[in-house]
Amino acid sequence: MPELGKATISGSTVARLADRARAGDGPGLLEARTYRHYGHSRADPAGYRPADEVEHWLRHDPLDLARARLAALGESTLDADARVERTVADAVEAARNAPGPDLAEALTDVWADGGAAWRT
Repeated sequence: MPELGKATISGSTVARLADRARAGDGPGLLEARTYRHYGHSRADPAGYRPADEVEHWLRHDPLDLARARLAALGESTLDADARVERTVADAVEAARNAPGPDLAEALTDVWADGGAAWRT
């Protein structure tokens, strides 16, 4: 489900994919194309890209556009940030409290045939 050119991925797109997975209908694919504003590392000044290209994409940063959209809807971005931080903290806590994976299955599903032929 490509979302090319969208400032943000629509909630309904994500909801459809989540509902599909929860229903046991297998995984879905959400294609979200991005633009890397800066170099690959601190040592990479990214001088190989035209300045106007970088400026264009900085003006169209999805996070900035989403914040502006929330503000236009009268939503406090501070409230939204707090909700996101709480959601992430809750997910981290749940992951930390979840049982670890079964080590006997650590290398299964890595290769189509189980990978025995590829391991030495």
